[in-house]
Amino acid sequence: MSLARILPVESFAIRDWVPVLVVMAGVGIVSLMPIESGTRVWNHSDKIIHAGLYGLLGFLSSRAGGWGQGRRVAVGMLGFVIATVFGGVMEWLQSFVERGPSWGDVVADAAGAAGGATLWLLRQRSWSRS
Repeated sequence: MSLARILPVESFAIRDWVPVLVVMAGVGIVSLMPIESGTRVWNHSDKIIHAGLYGLLGFLSSRAGGWGQGRRVAVGMLGFVIATVFGGVMEWLQSFVERGPSWGDVVADAAGAAGGATLWLLRQRSWSRS
């Protein structure tokens, strides 16, 4: 089954993906910068930042995948997968710079992505009722 059958082709407008690419670029740049030790407020404070950023990415990816289309769950899953895979790739790339990858960060990324995609789904559901 092709992606075009799951998601309508008209949902892939370039302008809808610009915010996703901007967030990805910003997260990518910050993720690959060296980090100084002792910069955290508390031990796992970075997990909240991961969840928030990847929640935004999950929401924006879902929004870009198809605004108001009939296949909302598939679009939400697409947003979740895009954000989660991007988070995994960023963690893997960190193994090549002065930062180490972390499975905890991947879990926080996935949790945030799921939250963002779910928020988009709930928002679509409430709009379809009005």
